[in-house]
Amino acid sequence: MLSLLRMQFTSQILLQLNLYKIPLGIDGSLPGPDAAITIPLSGDFTMVNGFNANGIVANGNGTKLIIGNSGSAALYSVDAATGVAITINVGEPVPTNDGLVLRGNKLYVVQNFINQISVIKLNGSWDSGVVSKIITDPNYIIPATAAIKGNMIYAVNAKFNLAVPSIFGGVYDETIPYEVVGVNLN
Repeated sequence: MLSLLRMQFTSQILLQLNLYKIPLGIDGSLPGPDAAITIPLSGDFTMVNGFNANGIVANGNGTKLIIGNSGSAALYSVDAATGVAITINVGEPVPTNDGLVLRGNKLYVVQNFINQISVIKLNGSWDSGVVSKIITDPNYIIPATAAIKGNMIYAVNAKFNLAVPSIFGGVYDETIPYEVVGVNLN
């Protein structure tokens, strides 16, 4: 199953935050548009002004999700079938959280405007964790997402300081080069 987040806005007022579950075919093919299942996000998830749900990752069988909330500096464990969210207690805020990467019981949280990736060691039920490491690199320029390959984590610089997203009234500038910055996890 593939889970997506979708926020519906009308005149800057949030109406509903939903998860959309899309049942993929055995071969990974997409179903027809009527196959999507709408699941309202509920439970502990709290909406605030500004960015809210801004990162999502699933466990291996797709039954649990982790969703970040950039505006509230919080992370949530979400039941993929019901949409019920439980706050993950990490003992401290996780500000400007954006892209999420899960490897085993370690959650890598890209924190865009503070140019770092927090490594959170999660407990088995994903309701608490501890920040075990902070990854930084002088080449980070507002990273937004990341991927892990081997012993490296690769973060994509969003450069929101140079290329303001259209949601904030910016205009795409195709001349701005983007980079992927690799950092060794050891």
